[in-house]
Amino acid sequence: MTSRTAIMYEMKQPDVQLQPFISEDSKHTHEIGRTRRERQEWRTTLFSFVVLACVVLIINTGFLAWAVHSRGITGGLGVLYEASCEATKRANIGVHLLINILSSALLGASNYCMQCLSAPTRPEVDKAHQKGNWLDIGIPSLRNVVSSNFGMRKKICWWILAISSLPLHFCYNSVVFMSLSAQAYGVIQFGPEAKAAIENGSFAGSRNITQQSSNAYLNGLMHSQAFEAGQLEELNLLECIDAYSNSFQSARGNVFLVVDEGVMDTNEAAGIFPSIIRSGLCSAQTGTAWVYQQFKSERGGCFEQEANRFLPRLRADPSIWSPLLGLPVKTGLSEPTGQKCKLNFSVHLAIVVIVFNAIKALTVLAGLSVLRNDPMLTVGDAVVSFLQTPDPSSYNMCLVSQRDIHSTKLRWRELQQPREYTNRRFNWASSVKERKRLMVWLSLFAAIVILFGLFIFGYSSIQGQKDIGSVLRIGLQSVDPRTIVQSYMAHSGIAGILENVIVANSPQVIISLVYFSYNGTITSMLLAHEWSGFFGHAMVNKEAHTFYNFRIATRYPYLAFQSYYTG
Repeated sequence: MTSRTAIMYEMKQPDVQLQPFISEDSKHTHEIGRTRRERQEWRTTLFSFVVLACVVLIINTGFLAWAVHSRGITGGLGVLYEASCEATKRANIGVHLLINILSSALLGASNYCMQCLSAPTRPEVDKAHQKGNWLDIGIPSLRNVVSSNFGMRKKICWWILAISSLPLHFCYNSVVFMSLSAQAYGVIQFGPEAKAAIENGSFAGSRNITQQSSNAYLNGLMHSQAFEAGQLEELNLLECIDAYSNSFQSARGNVFLVVDEGVMDTNEAAGIFPSIIRSGLCSAQTGTAWVYQQFKSERGGCFEQEANRFLPRLRADPSIWSPLLGLPVKTGLSEPTGQKCKLNFSVHLAIVVIVFNAIKALTVLAGLSVLRNDPMLTVGDAVVSFLQTPDPSSYNMCLVSQRDIHSTKLRWRELQQPREYTNRRFNWASSVKERKRLMVWLSLFAAIVILFGLFIFGYSSIQGQKDIGSVLRIGLQSVDPRTIVQSYMAHSGIAGILENVIVANSPQVIISLVYFSYNGTITSMLLAHEWSGFFGHAMVNKEAHTFYNFRIATRYPYLAFQSYYTG
């Protein structure tokens, strides 16, 4: 047979055409019974997902009840754990690993039910074919869901599952979060004469407020109390610079800087108290700018964000360090407090998660009752169904391409005429409608533009040193004033939590939407490639084993990837 040979079909009835493939012997009858049992496995799987969703609901509800009862609530927040930052960080990783396992299980149950709900049954396919229409099989299809051939209850269940996933994407990973305690402290400077006077009780500092925003008497009193309690640790200049240049000081309290003898009065003790402000004049103030205060005359756009510019100069030559009054420091005395970090939880976010968890569990259960006929989840299911019960609407259409179906404005009867076999090769993209391919490219382009726009917005908001090298050296999850979002959002309360949750988790939602967009397209291409390959090889096994399903192949690696990077 050549590529230009005309293939002519006699107008035979479907049962006659398929007769060579259908055997009535007892062996094949047994195979058909086994096939039907295998096709019923989806119901068992879906029921197991109902149980899984209920287990996740019980765990979430039990956690909230235990946390509220045993930990207490203040302003909608509670403290699960408080310890050193290293221990709290390890606990945070463990808790978020569990959260992502639970969320992956819940979303996996939801996705499988959505797959079953969007897969057509044989009566729905026959109904569509009778209208000269078609339904998608083996791929995620929104077109099926909005089709008039689908029942309203299936549509409602599908949309509830789809919409209820958004709050879980936003809230689940933020129910438990780690907070770093920022230590308020003072920076006190005096000479060795004043230090000795304070320690022997002869210090007579003034009680008047000075230009240093404190008075000498109180400054001396702070040193006296720390000295008597034995809480002071002597640091050399480099150690002192490194210890107090960390953003949001959490391990040390007051620091006392001792200058050269004779440059400050015996009863003089200057001091400042660094402030921590989320939205300062041009950036967040993390209480470290005083360390390099001597370089303020060289400031750029935003002094609070220029630590990376000036600190290397101090570390290279600590002897030039003169943060207060322009006087070089000789030594430093610090009050160690120990790092304290907390693992907090939000009651409001936990309630949101529990509510939508319950909605998903009930909807999956409802989907189990709505799906009375076997859905065609894979192309293999469709092959078995049409071999067992031929479709009179589509017989004599073996050489009809997808493009013919999509482009024709005629009835299918017109497509059942004899046609010429051309042996023409098609590329993979031809298996997907041009409009769908365009939507995938547009979604990818839109996601890139949005994410790139967010990067440009964040990068342009940096007022200090912002060359690409210094920005990339910040590192993941590092606390830096340049990475703190400057906005008019609420800074506290439930409003502040919700707004920050939305900002923090928006990229994850965008990536998830893009994933589902291109996933359907790639699945269509792979299915078309495998289906085309069957025509070049003899096929004897007609059972409904899953033909290649890209969604199943990629979903779990995707969930694992998401769990790791959103923890």
